[in-house]
Amino acid sequence: MNCAPPTRLTAFLCWYPKKVDLIAANFTITDERAKEVNFSVPYFATGQKFIAHKGVLKTPEDIKKLRIGADKGTVQEITLREHYPTAKVISYDDTPLAFVALRNGNVQAITQDDAKLVGLLGNLPAAQKADFEISPFSITKEYQGVGIPKGEDRLTATVNDTLIKLEKDGDAVKIYDRWFGPETKTAQPRGDFKIGPLDQQPKA
Repeated sequence: MNCAPPTRLTAFLCWYPKKVDLIAANFTITDERAKEVNFSVPYFATGQKFIAHKGVLKTPEDIKKLRIGADKGTVQEITLREHYPTAKVISYDDTPLAFVALRNGNVQAITQDDAKLVGLLGNLPAAQKADFEISPFSITKEYQGVGIPKGEDRLTATVNDTLIKLEKDGDAVKIYDRWFGPETKTAQPRGDFKIGPLDQQPKA
């Protein structure tokens, strides 16, 4: 298996020349994207949150007056621009670059799905980590799935069967706990999410 860098632009540029068969790179399921690709059943549930210096973000109302870094072309950037038009949104090529901007004072917060933000903070030395916090609220409910070329229904069914089997066998929980369990630096409860059809998942 050959793996391409998981940036969104690279993924889509490689997609159409048939250089990749699957996209599994923090790929949020949306109606717009579903017009272009098949999606597997959701394998991960998340929500859009923020990292800021402690005390900066207490409620969603605070978002409206801030300079916020977001990954270029992501669902998070689009949501922020549509629902918080008074916020100053600065686009970056990826989340680590946005986080550097936050640490340098070029933006007052950055936004991504909560799992990615937990990972960013988890990799900081304790002294630096103490300066930041993840917002106590999320502004969306999002589900991530595997992207599959349009029309590849057999491949879609195979991916779905594999993911659902992981859930039924208990392997999905083991994989989750390996990366987000209570003994990790990126601890985050899985909650009641289970791999299964999108229409059976809780809405925002």
